[in-house]
Amino acid sequence: MAPYRTGLKLVEFFNQLGWHETYGQGFPSRHIFAESKIREANGTPKLDKVIQAAIDPRNFLGTAFSVDEAINYLNQFLNYDGYEIVKSGLFYKVQALASVESTVRKSHKYVPRQELAIDDLKIRDCAQRSQVHLLTIRFIGV
Repeated sequence: MAPYRTGLKLVEFFNQLGWHETYGQGFPSRHIFAESKIREANGTPKLDKVIQAAIDPRNFLGTAFSVDEAINYLNQFLNYDGYEIVKSGLFYKVQALASVESTVRKSHKYVPRQELAIDDLKIRDCAQRSQVHLLTIRFIGV
């Protein structure tokens, strides 16, 4: 549900968010690369920035993909972890659900359960755990 990103575009995407990666010989698959970056950001404020950059509506302009569909889909899973993506002006942001205690919001870390692919938003069960999720978002497109 998002535009395709080549390996080089993925490197550029993550480098804009503070990483210092290079693209060339020995580069892993796009999925492995993106997942490793998400895991590095997991549990840090950087993950919010990654999500927000991935769902930037400008990425969807002139494509057949709908940012609203991507947001609605992702929220189904983020809600279990006490988060949601909401519109903020022309863009979107990740915020804690109003019903979540502030102490939980401050200490919560995304935990393994599902893999969400922002490219086609396919889900692959990674483990059978109740109310815990890993938000692994692949930014590789279809």
